[in-house]
Amino acid sequence: MKNIILGVFVVVSLVSCSQEKSDIALQTEADIVLKPYPAASIEVKGAVGVVKGVFSSIEERKEILKELHEIKGFEKVIDSTKIGSEPIALADGVSQETQQKVLDIVKDFPSVKVDVVDGVITLTGNVSSTQANRIKTYIGYLGIEKVNYNYTIK
Repeated sequence: MKNIILGVFVVVSLVSCSQEKSDIALQTEADIVLKPYPAASIEVKGAVGVVKGVFSSIEERKEILKELHEIKGFEKVIDSTKIGSEPIALADGVSQETQQKVLDIVKDFPSVKVDVVDGVITLTGNVSSTQANRIKTYIGYLGIEKVNYNYTIK
């Protein structure tokens, strides 16, 4: 009897502590949403999903992103997809799509400004150390290599 009560206590404790979905569970649910789109995929790390691939239309992409945002447990879903084939590259070497993705990431941090200088995305402004870590993590998920984090950490 003592073992049964202990077992029930352990199960209740584990269930109450694991309210957040694991990355594996989020990955599985997201893969189901993306199954009809073989040119698209998602990578989940730390409750952040990064969607990659190609969609045939903006409407199709919006619909899929909406479905992914509705999955409970995602902290954030980052769109790294393309419409059609290749994004249009700008003269400074950073595509409009990449710039928009960075702007989408920093929109939650109004003190951060985004500029492109000599083909390098430069972030300026004032942020806390927590915000700096979040920004760097999200941009890292996008795989952008040329980023200058020139903001002040308060």
